[in-house]
Amino acid sequence: MSADDDEATDGESISKADEPTEEEPAEEDEPEEDEPEEDEPAEDEPEDEWEPGRVKRPEDDYPEADERTLRRAGIGCIALVALVSLAFVWLLDVAFDGLTDLDSPGPIAAPADTPEPSTATHPPEPSTATRPPAPPAPMPRAEIAWFDDLDAAKTAARAQHRPLLIYFEATWEPTSMEARRIAFGDREVRALATGFVPVKIELSNSDDGARLSAQRLGVTAVPQLLLLRADESRLVEDITSMDPPTVRGAMQAALSAFDQ
Repeated sequence: MSADDDEATDGESISKADEPTEEEPAEEDEPEEDEPEEDEPAEDEPEDEWEPGRVKRPEDDYPEADERTLRRAGIGCIALVALVSLAFVWLLDVAFDGLTDLDSPGPIAAPADTPEPSTATHPPEPSTATRPPAPPAPMPRAEIAWFDDLDAAKTAARAQHRPLLIYFEATWEPTSMEARRIAFGDREVRALATGFVPVKIELSNSDDGARLSAQRLGVTAVPQLLLLRADESRLVEDITSMDPPTVRGAMQAALSAFDQ
């Protein structure tokens, strides 16, 4: 090839190079996916360090209470304790008032070695001028002085001008002795007996004189009470029921008949 051909070739190459060419679309950069970054612990929050074998509890995740919350909790606890104490003191006061209102059997005497002055107030004693008179002392029980000899009793009855009170009982009949104690244990019967000459005749298997007196006076059973004059005449009918009201009535009727 000649030099002219080379120049022509170069000229074409230059002209082709000067011609505009279609530009190829540039490839778009695809957005790169962000890789997840691992959370790094904050510098100011220390990681929880767990001891080997320690189990994590739910309350370990609770936030720690600040100073203001703790102060409020302390004040609430103090107020609750004060309220409970006041209620307990009030209950003690009510219980003490209830116990003091109960009637007590009497003051407890203090020990002899440590006497304490009494603070109780006693009402003033009434003066002797306005004090009612004391009731009379009961009279001692007067026992009846029984005669055991009918003839001696008749002699006394004539001398004292009194009727005879003759009581028949028997050793084989214990109820007759008990009836005498009941009848003449009455106070009014004993008072009426002072107007008689009392005779007690005890029938037994060995006393023939007592049996003869009973036969002569018509005594057929025991106990039996006879109210007679000294000549053995009857003032009232014989009494076999020894209850005190019956005996009192018969004795009063005999005294009335004796005075006529």
